[in-house]
Amino acid sequence: MTILTAGELKLRRETSSLKINTLPIILKVLTSLFSKILPTQVYEENAKKVVNKVDSPDLRNMYSVNPYQGCEHGCIYCYARNTHEYYGFSAGLDFESKIIVKKNAAELLEKFILNPKWQAVPIMISGNTDCYQPQERKYQITRKMLKIMANYRHPVSMITKNGLVRVTSIC
Repeated sequence: MTILTAGELKLRRETSSLKINTLPIILKVLTSLFSKILPTQVYEENAKKVVNKVDSPDLRNMYSVNPYQGCEHGCIYCYARNTHEYYGFSAGLDFESKIIVKKNAAELLEKFILNPKWQAVPIMISGNTDCYQPQERKYQITRKMLKIMANYRHPVSMITKNGLVRVTSIC
């Protein structure tokens, strides 16, 4: 297997000359170059609230909580991209390179579920962006939220595509 360096990798108009088995290597090199050109910027915030009621006729009595805004996974098909514009960022590259960390999300979640008026229904963690994106390794907000949910035996669901979920133990 030949590994191409950034210097050896030249974009050609004739892509037919590239062998199929070199495409993963090219993608790895381009990803590495991109991350050096556009590093992730992290913005920490103390949110006012984190639990949101989902108003959709398809999802009755649904609530979600998002510890992060923006997502380093950068999936082109992500439906949450346009929510980044609320913060004054673009739905394009800003969505995957400018991540807002809601530092107090776990505390706000606990305060929310302890409200005497709250009648427990499942709360989805990360209905908008992935809760196990790379910043979770540092901040561990999702882990704290899961511990809170477990302590109160509160129903919870989650959406993620990251393998970091396998190393989370809340017991």
